[in-house]
Amino acid sequence: MFNKKEKKKEPKKQAKNSKQAQNKKTKKKKTKIPKTVQQTIPYIYAYQNGIFEIEDGVFSKSYALEDINFKIASQEDQNQIFIAFGDFLNSFNNNASLQITIFNRDIDMEEFKEKILMNLKGEVLDEYREEYNDMLLEKITEGRNNLRRDKYLTVSIEADDIDAAVSVFNRMDAEIKAGIKKITGRKDTKALSLMERLAILYEIVNDESKDIPFYQKANLGGSEAESINYKWMKKQKLTTKDLICPSYMKFHKDHVDLGDRMGKLYYIKNLPTFLTTDMLADVCDIPCNAVTSIIYQPLRQDKSMKMVRNQMTNINANIVESQKKANRSGYSQDLISPSLKKAKDDTEKLIQDMTSRNQKMFSVTIVIMLLADNEEEMDKYEETLKTIVSKHLCPISNFSYAQESAFSTVLPLCNNKVFTDRLLTTECASIFIPFVTEEMVQPGGLYYGINTVTNNLILYNRLKSKNANGVILGTPGAGKSFAAKQEITNVFLNTDDEILIIDPEGEYSPLAKLFGGEVIKISSGSKVHINPLDMDMNYADEGDDPVTLKSDFISSLFETISRARFGLSPNEVSIIDRCTKNIYKDYVEHMQTYQGGTCDRKASPVLEDLYEELMKQPDPEAQSLATSLELYAIGSQDIFAKRTNVNLENRFIVYDIKDIGSSMKNMGLQVCLNDVWNRVIQNKAKGKRTWFYVDEMHILTQTDTSAKFLQSIYKRARKWGGIPTGMTQNVEDLLKSAEARTILNNCDFVLMLNQAPLDRNELAAMYNISDAQCEYITNADSGQGILYTGKTIVPFTNKFPTNTKLYKAMTTKVGEVSLTS
Repeated sequence: MFNKKEKKKEPKKQAKNSKQAQNKKTKKKKTKIPKTVQQTIPYIYAYQNGIFEIEDGVFSKSYALEDINFKIASQEDQNQIFIAFGDFLNSFNNNASLQITIFNRDIDMEEFKEKILMNLKGEVLDEYREEYNDMLLEKITEGRNNLRRDKYLTVSIEADDIDAAVSVFNRMDAEIKAGIKKITGRKDTKALSLMERLAILYEIVNDESKDIPFYQKANLGGSEAESINYKWMKKQKLTTKDLICPSYMKFHKDHVDLGDRMGKLYYIKNLPTFLTTDMLADVCDIPCNAVTSIIYQPLRQDKSMKMVRNQMTNINANIVESQKKANRSGYSQDLISPSLKKAKDDTEKLIQDMTSRNQKMFSVTIVIMLLADNEEEMDKYEETLKTIVSKHLCPISNFSYAQESAFSTVLPLCNNKVFTDRLLTTECASIFIPFVTEEMVQPGGLYYGINTVTNNLILYNRLKSKNANGVILGTPGAGKSFAAKQEITNVFLNTDDEILIIDPEGEYSPLAKLFGGEVIKISSGSKVHINPLDMDMNYADEGDDPVTLKSDFISSLFETISRARFGLSPNEVSIIDRCTKNIYKDYVEHMQTYQGGTCDRKASPVLEDLYEELMKQPDPEAQSLATSLELYAIGSQDIFAKRTNVNLENRFIVYDIKDIGSSMKNMGLQVCLNDVWNRVIQNKAKGKRTWFYVDEMHILTQTDTSAKFLQSIYKRARKWGGIPTGMTQNVEDLLKSAEARTILNNCDFVLMLNQAPLDRNELAAMYNISDAQCEYITNADSGQGILYTGKTIVPFTNKFPTNTKLYKAMTTKVGEVSLTS
């Protein structure tokens, strides 16, 4: 009886459950209307690891994107970037969505000026700081330095809970970073922390962000916050939304009020049949606060194919119907509507692309939000936006009565709430590539000109790069020495660092005199002397013998003075090494008890000591070496045969060897470079950095040993706090030397001005400079070129006001040189 009753009840139960399931399935999901500003911010929870839960079971994570110089890259490089971006889109399956967000925001110009302008120190040099500051303020107005443009990638996935989401994102991280590296060439892509994501949302939605930085809003414990204190917030009954939301938010038919600021949201109604990568770049270049988001939703390949084939079926049916009508009307069946023919051709091509060219289908949504302080300002920005998109035949429309959904969509949360999407293939979707032109604005950066593409300041900090080594290359009159002098001026007036310049042409004396520097003028009969045998006991790296390295330097001197075309013989090198050790034996013993530092110039040996030591040797090669040294040790060219007697207290020193004679120019450069290196070592012990400049650098690469000496200094400079910069117009001579090529390949600061055709081709191959970028160093005006920083290439133009005392001290143009020279 029980079994029968159970059987009778079971069908009713099943029917009831079935009916409930059907009702549940057909029942429309109710839209929740936010009752507070906090509820309007479209996410549920923000986790400490930077992952946001944007809906039940939907999680998102964001990454910072670095810009690259796509706009001025070669056609080949642009194609590679375009293909790599398409491959990146294809790497996502239909379980994930991705969003590219470009955020233009105001920066505090007073704070910006404070960071780049020189601080006055209440001294006589303030006159020149004010001149330099006036120049910077003028340059600021030439570009859009008041706007900062940041780019983000946000990926959303479905997961059961946060632990499952973390697991999925951990697997995706490596793929995302590898994919972006193929596009940008950057080694790493940074995932945004919770604080960083909240700060971005805060700056977008909160009108207070201009005056109150986010870290102050998150300053819950009395100091600058690095993370959110959830325990404290829970006790106060606060959420992360309380930190970022504005005091007031109201959605109208065509705009949204965000506190005292307003926003307007737009979408692109139609896309033309032909579109270039410039469209998105131009939209993002709008000179106002704006957020542009492109959301990509990959579609399943089988569903996409089915949809396209259904479309083809419909088109064929329309064609057949059109043919029947034509036949009934007595017209030829071949007279088909051009639009139907085009639709059929496009659909056939699409099927072919999807089956043979690895093309996926994407649902693509583009949302643009303009932000303004008032309606008048908004009308101006809106007109600008319409002008920009109309140029690309892309009409835009306001989200009428859908501002809230569009607002939720444009935020970098990857949470699409609107239905203005377009179905695009991978190739078409890749048109919206977010990379345009890289800016060069680094904290603590020095000014090197304005970005030729964007007209914004170039502020580069050599000290923050992998190494600070640098070279300045250009033809005569291109502005090499002026560029060096401008950097020297910046360093001297901004820091307490020491500056040493080896000046073969006497070009730097006016600037040194203007700043109260020391000019060491070395020439025949001069009373100023530099001893090439001065040696700091830290001359070599820790653990190495300084005398051994000094022996290499002395060998380079002999190679120079003997003009040995094929270098010194092994016997000659051995003799020099033996004699060097002998003459430094007493000096090394003396330094073991010396209390005045690591170098005693009064106790150092001199060239005459080396000459006498060579004369004592029984080898015939020693006599030959002594004979070649005789002219410089005890003969008429004994410029470097005396003990050093120069003023070492000044922090700006120029070694002027213009009048030393062409036959001794190479030797003079080596001797001065040796003295500079000793100074670098001593400054390191004092905790000082040393910027040193070698003009006519190519002369030092004419012999193997001097080139190796220069190379060793470039290699060791970073460890000792040295920032070396070489300048030359003879790039071809540098490229002939293996050591010089090594130097060039290991410089993270290469300032290239106008180049001769052969040099330009060589440099282009060495630094992977595109043809478009080479245009900036081809027949370029003085002060125009490109800056290579190890990671990127930025074209620049540097025009300095001519009606200043600084210009007159820096220029080398005839008729403009300062009278102080």
